Amino acid sequence: MEITYHWEGDYLIPDLKLSDTTEYHIGKYGRMRQRFLKENHGGVYSYMILLETLWEHLAEIDEACYGAVKGEQSSPHCIKNANGGILKKSKLGIDRN
Repeated sequence: MEITYHWEGDYLIPDLKLSDTTEYHIGKYGRMRQRFLKENHGGVYSYMILLETLWEHLAEIDEACYGAVKGEQSSPHCIKNANGGILKKSKLGIDRN
């Protein structure tokens, strides 16, 4: 992969573009997941940002948990616990919130 550059005054700036430019709707549960990953699993959080998979993951979690709270669907990512709260299971099975 060859990186091209352009001049900005006296500096060469790389011409970098994101491969995924989709705008995802991130609601309450997606933001909660983001905060959890950032505070408790910084490495996973950074890795997902670098791979450009974080926003898709957050949107998926938000949609699944919102549907589970509304009782519309059964989700493999969210389960209601005895207190009515939501437990989130990651694909790796290590992250729960």
